Formats: sequence, structure tokens, C-alpha cells
Amino acid sequence: MEAMGRSLRVYQQIELQLKVLLPHMVGPSREMDDSFAGWTTLLHSKTTLGSLVKRLNASVQSSDPEGFSHYLSELVRHRNELIHHFCELPFGWIRTTQECDAALTHLNQRIQFARAFHQSLTGLLAQFLIVLGDSILEDGGNNVP
Repeated sequence: MEAMGRSLRVYQQIELQLKVLLPHMVGPSREMDDSFAGWTTLLHSKTTLGSLVKRLNASVQSSDPEGFSHYLSELVRHRNELIHHFCELPFGWIRTTQECDAALTHLNQRIQFARAFHQSLTGLLAQFLIVLGDSILEDGGNNVP
């Protein structure tokens, strides 16, 4: 089912983007430390979206902290529903045309919900990579992470 594949891909990309970005984010409650040097540890870990989102929530300030936290919680809930509980949904077994239509509608709504965050992370990651590239060029590549 194409919609399910798109959903899985979006959630996996979000996890990967967070794994790249989080070690480089210094939030209001922490300072840069020696763990920055080992940033690939998170990238290669089995850390899932729930733990990554908790770390993100602690690393950023928002004009609407409750709304941001709620959005992130919903994102994780949607991901877990897809991965662990899809067959438990009323249309999860997709036995009829109506169940198939309901599943597609549900998955497309979930994709739209996650895609907004995915697009924000994609833009943030692109900017980060530009800054990182400029930094490497200024340094002559002597301290490439």
C-alpha cells in the first residue's frame, strides 16, 4: 500500500534528521560539551522518535511551548499507531473497499500532519549543512567532524 510506505518513509526521515541535528543543538538548559565530538553516536543508534522528540523538546524554545509539545506528542503517537497498532484500527485489516478507502484517508491525514514537521526539519538541516560546509572551508578541513 503506497500510502503506508510514504508514511513509513516520512517518519524514518524525521528520525534520521533529528539524529543529525540534535547533537548540534544547544538549548536553553544546556551548553556545548565534549559529547559534541561524538555526534555520530546518536546517528548510528537505535534511538526512536519518542526519545528524539523528548530531547528536541528540551533543546528548543517555542513561542507556544504547550502547543509545540502537544504537536510532538501527536507526531509520536501517530508514528506508533502506524508501526504498532494499525491493524487494531477499525479499518486496519482492509477487508473491504470501504475499509481500504478509510485506511487511505487516515494515512493521508497522518502524512500531511507529519510532512509539515518533516519539511521544517529539511529546511533546518539544509541551513545547518551550509553553515557546516562554510566552517569546514574556513578551517581548511583541518577539524572535520
